[in-house]
Amino acid sequence: MSKLTSLASPHMALALTLSLLILVGCTDTRRSSSAPSVPLAAPTPVPGSYPSSNGAMAHGNIQGTGVYDTRPLVQLPSEAWRFQSNQSHPSSVPAIVSETVYFGTYDDTVYALDTTTGSMRWRCWQCQDGMRSPSIAGGLTYVPSSDERLYAFDSMTGATRWEFSIQDPSKPFAIFSDPVVDGGIVYVGCTRNAFFALDGATGKVKWRFDASGWISAPAIANGILYFGGRRIGGHDQTYIYAVDQTTGKEKWRAPMSQSGLKDSPGGLQDTTAVADGMVFASTWDDGLLALDAATGQKKWQYAAGSTILDAPAVAYGTVYVTNNGSLIALDETTGQEKWSVGDGNRDFTTTAPFIAGQVVYFTSTGFTGLPFLFVAQPDKGGYIYAVDAQTGKQLWRYKVESRITYSPAIENGALYYGDEDGYVHALH
Repeated sequence: MSKLTSLASPHMALALTLSLLILVGCTDTRRSSSAPSVPLAAPTPVPGSYPSSNGAMAHGNIQGTGVYDTRPLVQLPSEAWRFQSNQSHPSSVPAIVSETVYFGTYDDTVYALDTTTGSMRWRCWQCQDGMRSPSIAGGLTYVPSSDERLYAFDSMTGATRWEFSIQDPSKPFAIFSDPVVDGGIVYVGCTRNAFFALDGATGKVKWRFDASGWISAPAIANGILYFGGRRIGGHDQTYIYAVDQTTGKEKWRAPMSQSGLKDSPGGLQDTTAVADGMVFASTWDDGLLALDAATGQKKWQYAAGSTILDAPAVAYGTVYVTNNGSLIALDETTGQEKWSVGDGNRDFTTTAPFIAGQVVYFTSTGFTGLPFLFVAQPDKGGYIYAVDAQTGKQLWRYKVESRITYSPAIENGALYYGDEDGYVHALH
């Protein structure tokens, strides 16, 4: 989940949806590209210590490392097709399974498109007020909606199989995080100080964990769930939690700093990533935190006092983070900066980085006018970047003319992304 302005939390969809819907246009402007760089030779596969769900959920896999176990796109791409959603723009990271790309939009619709042609396989309007990122497993597509429900759709037909609701008129409005599916169980946080494990076939609650704040999606490794909270209304102490995947029992919790601003959305800003015995967390007040996965003790901290809005990606002994229009590579063990690439512009918003082969991808798009929260301005476009994961050398950048709010996804050498002009694009 990354993404609206450099001053806003990446998942403040509730507050920003109205202003975005008013200002989004639906044009058919063709995309152009910059001059190509010399392409890499075919990269070696990502090490086996970073297993992947092959695009079936946001952040590439259940570990949240942003690694897609698929063929990378190493040369400057061209557009294969574009699909215009129903007078709105995508509100999620795409999920890709069985030659189908799934995404939600702010017009209450879930779409399933053919990855080769862009033709629509099905769509569903049952949800309300915007969708989160879908996850696909066992023939079902799990999608959280802003109507306080998590839906399970048949991945082939779009038929509703079940829904799980947290509606309660006596409590404030709530939404779910992106779901993560493992072993037939759906794991999902929500904005009502709770985290749930649901039976993937029926939606019945297996267990509930009471936490503090707006609870994120988890990263999963070695039978442990790692997730955290974002402060709501300036009143919650926020933590990163480690919880037993089977029982829902807490292993440890690590507190995050509290901002001095009363209404600051302090705490975890996106999904954690877990790799090589460490948990990496993007936070509002603490920058990027690296914690020991077994104990929760802090190993290192990058850019203390600075906000990192988007989830990190982890591979090759390196942690990749985006900030202020740039991609930054950090040594996984020490947190020392190796290199950075990109615009380096505070007026540009980035999305979470992701990896295929030896290539790291990220987006950097901006806007004209002042980047004030809730005062959206006309987009001025930007780029999708592909860089060498080891050196940071730019392989190519692809020009886009509208802001990209959520990370693209990659499958079999093709990139899929949505923009605020209301289109989903396929590049190859």
